[in-house]
Amino acid sequence: MRMNPTQTLSAYEVVNHYTKEQLEFIFREYGEIHAYQTMAQLICEARLKAPIQSAKELSKIAQKVPAKKSIHPSTLLFQAIRIEVNNELGVLTQLLESIHNAGFTQCIVGDYFVSFLRRSHCETDL
Repeated sequence: MRMNPTQTLSAYEVVNHYTKEQLEFIFREYGEIHAYQTMAQLICEARLKAPIQSAKELSKIAQKVPAKKSIHPSTLLFQAIRIEVNNELGVLTQLLESIHNAGFTQCIVGDYFVSFLRRSHCETDL
């Protein structure tokens, strides 16, 4: 999931060492997972037995959570973890700020960035 292999943060670190509250935050904000609390709880319970080592193990946990959307339950989970690991929203914020500071006008439309942009301070600068 890491776009930069020299990064210190990995999906393993997020899944096995983040607190339940940290997991809830990224699942709610980055994955927009309806049952984010249940997802975080199941992961915390599973890792008490043994560290979660693979995407397959994580996917099996995700399948226990009722999904509201018609996509595979793991999709939003992996999206949330990927966004966290790669600091994608932080990078996007830096990009928008640098474009704005350079005096350019921008228009960005995308899937999960839409929710972020609604809450972002960058929106007021557009």
